[in-house]
Amino acid sequence: MRSMELTKRKSRSEILDLGFWKWLIIIGLSTLPFLHDIITEIGEGTRNFVPDLGIEKALTDRDGYVLGFSSYRVFLYTFFIHLGMHIAFMGWWFASQGKRYRPILLLPVTMTFYQLLIIISNSRDTTFNEPGTKLYIILGISLLLGFNFYFNNSYQKKKETVAKKTIENEIGQEQI
Repeated sequence: MRSMELTKRKSRSEILDLGFWKWLIIIGLSTLPFLHDIITEIGEGTRNFVPDLGIEKALTDRDGYVLGFSSYRVFLYTFFIHLGMHIAFMGWWFASQGKRYRPILLLPVTMTFYQLLIIISNSRDTTFNEPGTKLYIILGISLLLGFNFYFNNSYQKKKETVAKKTIENEIGQEQI
């Protein structure tokens, strides 16, 4: 009976473990592109058990397109793919604190966010979605990140050298 209590306590503590929730989030994100299969039926719209919140009707224009997509199912699939990628890049960016490559991760974060804005605002047929426009945006963000990274690191190096000199001077004064 005593060993049974120990296993129950151990299993409860494992559920509260942060690693368990990380794996659960990763599994949830990996199934995000397939969520459209759960929400919608091929050729029929939303399934019976999904509550009708009026989202499909609100996003559908008078020609029957859902924000420029042929159906609600295609819209959800495309949106969830881009949303999953954006969340994954954001997670990688947050996990890479203190790494030298962290500023570079802002490029895919920004581009996936930009693509989500294009999808939501129904701007897929405008100049905002052209490859040339996206290239200029990437180049502009790269330059801004490069300048930011250069100036932040040069300031930190100057600050560290000043701090080292004062520490060395204080240590030298203490020894005298």
